[in-house]
This record gives sequence, C-alpha cells and structure tokens, in this order.
Amino acid sequence: MALGDLDIVYYLDGNNVIIRVENIDPLGLIGRGYFEFSNDEMLRQLLSKIFDRVRKFNKTFKTTYRCDDEENIRIFELVIEPLGKNILKLTHKLFKKEPRPHSLDFTQRSDLIYRMCAWCDKIFYNDRYIELDEAVNKMKIFEHNFLPRFSHGICNDCQKKLLEELEEFSDESHSS
Repeated sequence: MALGDLDIVYYLDGNNVIIRVENIDPLGLIGRGYFEFSNDEMLRQLLSKIFDRVRKFNKTFKTTYRCDDEENIRIFELVIEPLGKNILKLTHKLFKKEPRPHSLDFTQRSDLIYRMCAWCDKIFYNDRYIELDEAVNKMKIFEHNFLPRFSHGICNDCQKKLLEELEEFSDESHSS
C-alpha cells in the first residue's frame, strides 16, 4: 500500500462540524464538531484561527504533524483547503512512516488521560512537555499492564512554529 492510500479527509461546515469524511468509517463522526476530539484548548484555538484565515483569505494552508501508532512513527501533512460557502476540506496525508524500534501494545488502556503534542509527540507531564522516551520512564508506563489514553494538544515550541507559519500564510495572502 502506498503512503497516499492512507489519506483521511474531513469536510467541515462553517461551524467546523464534520459533514463528510473519506477513507474512514463515518459512523459517529458526521454531525460532530471537529474540535470534540481534543481536550486541549490551545490546540482548538489555534486550529480555529487557522480555519478562519483559510476561509477569509480563500487560500490553502499546509502544515505537518506526527501521529504514531503501535508499530510505526508516522508523519502527516495536513492540507486545509477552502471550498466556498465556508466549507473546508482537511486532508491528512501520510508522507513518512518508519517502524518503531519496539512496537507498543495499545490493547490495555487505563482511565488516565495525558496530553500529547499533535505536532511533535512530546507528552505534557508535570506542567511541561517532555520527549516521549522521557515520559515513558517518568510515567513508568512499562511497569503497568496498560497504557494511558492520550488527547492531542500543542507544545510551546510547536505552537510558536505554527503561529509563524500562520503569519507567513497571512502575509502571503495579503501580497497576492
């Protein structure tokens, strides 16, 4: 299977409600807000700001983020396209995938919820974002028979980079 075969596409209305999906089961997604799937207010605010600017400038915005699975480290490109009538098309394109040195077992889960940066996969732990390996050790994940649940957020470094990308996007849109 080629990397592009895994593209996941969401269509959002003007209120950022999912109105259509491609390449995944839509059950439970259609009619729900896109931001319902994140517990991180900063991430919701940043994405909302990006969505607003894409609609305002009628221009496509691209960024990358990391979203691993049990066996692979995966890098995605997020392409946000305006389609008119405030409809957005969000395409999550897998463009890099490499095997993890050790696969993880995600079958057993706890009720703990940790915040993970959606861009770099650092984990929010004790009031700061730390590398995944450090978090595994500090949280003693492998001493338990389960993994915590994760919600996506954004760390300070990635937030700064994303805001810079958004500023460049806005500057380019004004000069076009």
